Amino acid sequence: MRNRITFISLAVVLAISVGLANCEPVEPEPSEFMIYEVNPVTVLPEYVQNLTSTVFSLNMTPPPPVNQTAEFFWSQLDTLYLECCKDSGSIWFADFSKLYNEEYVPADLPSEEDAKAIAEEFLGSLMEQGLIPEREIGFFAIDQTQTANFDIGTNEMETAINHLDVLYGFVQESIQYPGTNFTMCQEGAKIRVSIGDKGEIIGLHCVWRDLVNYEFYPAITEEEALEIFREELKAEPEELEVRLEYYFESEFTEQEFVQPYYIFDGTVMIGEEEVQFKTKLIPATTFSPTARIESPDNGTEFPEGTIINFEASVSGGEPPYEYIWESNIDGVIGTGASVSSNLSVGQRDEEVLPHTIKLKVNDGNGNQDIDLISVKVIPGSPMGSASEGIQTLSTGSPADDMKDEEVLIEWVNAYDPYYLTPLYSSDVNARGFRDELVADGWDSKPECGDWYAWEEDFKFRGGPEGGTDFEWIDAVDFAYFSGHGCYDNICFRNLADYRCLSFEDARWGGDEGGNPGEEGDLEWIVLDACSTLKWCHGGWVIGDESYVFDRWDQAFDGLHYVLGFSSNTGGGADRGRIFAQYMKQGWPVRLAWIRATQATNHPWVWGAYLRAERLESPTYTYYDHLPGHGYVSPDPYPVDELWYLTWPCG
Repeated sequence: MRNRITFISLAVVLAISVGLANCEPVEPEPSEFMIYEVNPVTVLPEYVQNLTSTVFSLNMTPPPPVNQTAEFFWSQLDTLYLECCKDSGSIWFADFSKLYNEEYVPADLPSEEDAKAIAEEFLGSLMEQGLIPEREIGFFAIDQTQTANFDIGTNEMETAINHLDVLYGFVQESIQYPGTNFTMCQEGAKIRVSIGDKGEIIGLHCVWRDLVNYEFYPAITEEEALEIFREELKAEPEELEVRLEYYFESEFTEQEFVQPYYIFDGTVMIGEEEVQFKTKLIPATTFSPTARIESPDNGTEFPEGTIINFEASVSGGEPPYEYIWESNIDGVIGTGASVSSNLSVGQRDEEVLPHTIKLKVNDGNGNQDIDLISVKVIPGSPMGSASEGIQTLSTGSPADDMKDEEVLIEWVNAYDPYYLTPLYSSDVNARGFRDELVADGWDSKPECGDWYAWEEDFKFRGGPEGGTDFEWIDAVDFAYFSGHGCYDNICFRNLADYRCLSFEDARWGGDEGGNPGEEGDLEWIVLDACSTLKWCHGGWVIGDESYVFDRWDQAFDGLHYVLGFSSNTGGGADRGRIFAQYMKQGWPVRLAWIRATQATNHPWVWGAYLRAERLESPTYTYYDHLPGHGYVSPDPYPVDELWYLTWPCG
């Protein structure tokens, strides 16, 4: 099969963004790009109160009170809720009786043309009142939030459109191509207007950055960026799309500069499986540093007790540079361009495993680059002896369903580059989730990262070669996986068992074979990876041979939720932390996941969840909260219905 690679030059991106059908590609490529500086915002409670009164369509004195957390102001009146982020000034509004409500099925949705007109009239009104920046917006798309319900007994399925989501970006004049504009539409620069029955506005998400010119920096060409990408991914992509865009970070990130990146999306083949990789960004200028571990070589092995010397190089960016070296086993091992360390022997069960060495370089402007290698320390004494240098990951323990506050994270950064692109923030993402729960009083099982994350930890005992989920994933109440995945599996680094977990081998939350010692405990699991909850191969099309229910129904043995994505997704280093923080503020599990996906993704990414219900002695997982922060449903077993919701992350 011929590889499918799409190269999109900046000129073509600009033409597509603003619909300039006659725009000819500009040659040669620019030799430099403008870096923008972000104007900081000051959000005051008085502004939030005025905004609340307008968006809620209220005429009441006094208006609802404005409350605050460390990151945002918020106000609520019955089911109407609005928040405004302190760092970015972003706005998020919802009528929770309708927005993302599975039972809300409008009888009279407007046409797409009318929906667009309604959204633009609403945004124009907010601009006229000075409540959002008065600047040109660019239409992106109209999508639909949709629900599907599957009756396991009858094998019947119903689908519904819950609301329309009108998506926009912000128009910016091109410095490189005078007279042309481009639409910036990213996780930190976007607008969503959600429209329900008879054109009612039931949701708003508006994230923007006010920019000023900072300085021109030399450009990195598309060919150079592609070479960097291919150096990281040793395999040839099956399908690859390259875009050049200015990148805006999450609304909860205090961003100082906005710079252009080459953005890579696509797929690779793992065996006979075509797998999407998480979105990869490579800077398009020398404004950001490029960090490399020069020595030792990736995969080097050392005898126990060896003092290992690590050397780094940096190009680009602005001095001074800060170097931080970390081992996924030993923690921080040093700072500086050169460090030395006597690493421990890493071991799980009876297998000696490598360290993942992570180099983080921060420059004087706060930009960061990361590089990874793996090194293995070989024990100088027989396995299992009392060598002080051996760090052993203890086995899991059988589930204890009497305790409802146990968490486990597994993550992978150091993927085999001959199969999948390395990731750089899976550890940060998963640990952010875990740390928030631990701060809330939860117990944490030992984390499993990179070579220590195994497929068998997720697989039931009767799966191929046997699984040990009852000691790991199914021995806790909340689990979080961060890494690569696709529509029917998640991917690992270690080959101690299998490279990928097939969802056919998941049996979570229940009793395996009637053995009370293997009682499953899992209520909620996040699979923060591409397409783990994809509807079907053909998109939202009834009649495809493989639906999300076909792949997942056997997994619900008392499990409440699987939370993930129905499309590819980006890295989202803060997603786990944001998700946990919203749950700790009393948001239902499902709404907290929706909010976290929207805060950390582009609008063309689709989030999703799948949940179970029992009809006899009914359960109500729809209302699940983090234990201690609201209602928690009894385990839905045996399962009668599965409910699926998918939404654009605008």
